[in-house]
Amino acid sequence: MQNYRFEHLYDDVCIMGIGSLFRKRDGSRWGINLYYHPWQDKASLTMSNAPVIVRRRILNQTKEHKVGGWREIFSIGSTENWVTRKVKQCPVMPKAKGSEAEQWCFTFEVGNGKTIYLPQFELARALFFHDAYLSRTALNPDILAAEFDTQVDRAADKALINVMPTSGYPLEHYDDPGSRSALSWILIDEDARGSYESIGDQQLQYGIDSGRYRRWDFRFDPPRLPNARFHVRGKYDSSNNCLFVFEITGIQNIRADVPEHVEIYHPAYQIQIQGRGGGKLPAGSDMTSDHVVHDNESADSDSKGALLYPEQVRIAFDKAFLTNRIAKKKRLTTVGKEDEDAPEKFSNEVSTEESSVTGRLASADWSNIENVTDVAHLYLNKFTCFLQMMDLMVSEHGCEIKSKHIRKLPKVPRCKKHLLNTGDIPRCIAVIEISLENKVFHVLEVDTSDADKPLSTQLLCLASLEKWGIDLENLERDLVGASLRWPTKKLKRICTPGGFQSVSHPKSNSKNKGILDPAVIGHWADRFHSRMNM
Repeated sequence: MQNYRFEHLYDDVCIMGIGSLFRKRDGSRWGINLYYHPWQDKASLTMSNAPVIVRRRILNQTKEHKVGGWREIFSIGSTENWVTRKVKQCPVMPKAKGSEAEQWCFTFEVGNGKTIYLPQFELARALFFHDAYLSRTALNPDILAAEFDTQVDRAADKALINVMPTSGYPLEHYDDPGSRSALSWILIDEDARGSYESIGDQQLQYGIDSGRYRRWDFRFDPPRLPNARFHVRGKYDSSNNCLFVFEITGIQNIRADVPEHVEIYHPAYQIQIQGRGGGKLPAGSDMTSDHVVHDNESADSDSKGALLYPEQVRIAFDKAFLTNRIAKKKRLTTVGKEDEDAPEKFSNEVSTEESSVTGRLASADWSNIENVTDVAHLYLNKFTCFLQMMDLMVSEHGCEIKSKHIRKLPKVPRCKKHLLNTGDIPRCIAVIEISLENKVFHVLEVDTSDADKPLSTQLLCLASLEKWGIDLENLERDLVGASLRWPTKKLKRICTPGGFQSVSHPKSNSKNKGILDPAVIGHWADRFHSRMNM
């Protein structure tokens, strides 16, 4: 269920159509005309809420709703041969009315001869509108150049992004690898940046001033996206072999001309150096899980920001690159001591608009990106000792490794254990299929090199492989949601009777917790082998 609701909308209201954008001529805040079912008194949302503005999306859910629409997966060669047409020209949408009928689509054919009508706003949402900041600033040319200084060293395969002190991009997003990767791609990849900045350029070129308002039918130049693969849902008309896209749920193989290592520096960063006992606890840190969003009202610049998690867009780039935040300042932290600068409590009444000194609501922002790019191979060093132990299982104990994968643990709302405690690096899990004397096991090992807490290796004998992919994803989410505790009830359900065992790690040096002495690897392998024979 959603962890947010809009204060001015009825329960279970559906976005049926998306129309033109508008703002007061003497103002700066853009709104988007929407068509709702049932009818609403206020038929718009601000551009800050673009991450959740999707056709047939149910807002203010009070119950689970089946996500309808025709689902399709298709690949494209490039966007260079796409043509533009309006919604009213699509044979699937004969009843489009008002300003929605005038909105622009990209039109193209896919391999089976099917004609796709892809609304330009929806493509921009999936590519760029992952938070309120990126949604708002897209309409204002030159914002990126003013707020970010980007330096690229192609020879060293590195880049540095210096964030200007006046930048409005929320600090909370720099803690999330998915948000950092999206921002880095937009700033560094020339094709992506040109596409993003074309939104503001075309708003200036094609927007019309009429009376007290400026109005504009959204349009932009797409990045080329060579060989990209789309996952969409929409409305299909078999008589015309035509699909009108409601929502892009994922895009794979997005070209990313980005160096392998990207560092982001913000002058407000501080490195927390742990003193006795760990880190600070914010006062009143019992953050509410449900938020009421007040559309078109400013946020208090002194409030702590909350993150809102709508349905995610799954993004995969065609190459892996790592992003890290860097800092120069250092601060000692201790556990148990409250952060006196923190507010007494978090309010569930929030705004996703820009913060200001006159704002009265707590600040909040969207986070709708899930970066599923395969970057796990870049973290193999975290499993060095474990993988050496697995090699001994083959060379010394007659085992056969049938498959080996390193996966990032998934992001789970209101949980942080998908990251190492540096806040910058994804926590990974090794999934190994290994056999001994025709008996097959699956081994799960989680990266605890940050010494966050001890977590044993799991040795599984599965009852069935039929749903192992889905079961593994659920296990990973439960593991993160339970703060790195194995979901034993679920393990018992998917394994044969007595078919899962915990194999503890050898003890690590007290001065280097999380790092194993290579000398103990042989004994670890012996113990592991004995468990496989039980």
